[in-house]
Amino acid sequence: NLGLVTEFHCEGSGGEVYRWQYCIDGSTWIDIDNTTATTSTLQWVPDTYDIQFRCRLIFTDLETLYSNEVDITPGTPANVGQFNGWYYCERYGGLTRSQRWHNLDRLMNIMVVQWGWTPECSAAICGNIWAESSASPGTWENWPQYGEENTGRGYGFVQWTAARTTIIPFANQYYPLQQWRNNGDIQVARLKYEYDHNIEWVGYGGWNTVHSDKPPAELSEKFCLGYLRMTAEEYEASKANRMRYSIQVFENYKKAGCTDVAVKIYDGGRHEM
Repeated sequence: NLGLVTEFHCEGSGGEVYRWQYCIDGSTWIDIDNTTATTSTLQWVPDTYDIQFRCRLIFTDLETLYSNEVDITPGTPANVGQFNGWYYCERYGGLTRSQRWHNLDRLMNIMVVQWGWTPECSAAICGNIWAESSASPGTWENWPQYGEENTGRGYGFVQWTAARTTIIPFANQYYPLQQWRNNGDIQVARLKYEYDHNIEWVGYGGWNTVHSDKPPAELSEKFCLGYLRMTAEEYEASKANRMRYSIQVFENYKKAGCTDVAVKIYDGGRHEM
């Protein structure tokens, strides 16, 4: 049922104010923004996890009633495909090389051209995105062991964890008529939102430390430790790939060699923060 708009309708006796709400996995009810005070009809793209909808009606005498709860159960979308121009796959490494580079090139152009971030900073972030999700907005942590059945796992470009408390509520709040699943546009918007509001970054100088023209491999380390917040053991096991991916993305974007960066990192040893 993905891609099809489901319509819900609630009818009062006249004069009441409507407010649609949703609930994920039995948690608290959340008001759906972008619905006007008189909207008796809600259109929603079905999601792929357990979610409930209801309508809260406030009458002129201030009495509040609620409609019946409507359930949407998990769907069974394809494992791999394309959505909004982004290639996606649920399992890590499922994209072809050309599909992965298509997504990485698009990410770089958004960050550098649209947002004005330095190519070095953008490459550092994209290198980590490559390491986290293979540059797929549809990647689930430990797929298929958990997959979409457990939205407490990591999901998307940077493996937002838990998905049910980060990227999914963000999508439902700001883009309620769009499919959140595999939607790279929403995930890009989330990254910019995090930067603009200075969230999701712990220590290591904050977001501004990665916004520079220092070598991308050096900035990759800062992003990994400050944003992704890996343990020392996890980082030591993956840092070489993260640095290498960041350099490759930078070289690909600039279409020129970056030998000085590679020498600084690999011949000079680990760069001190």
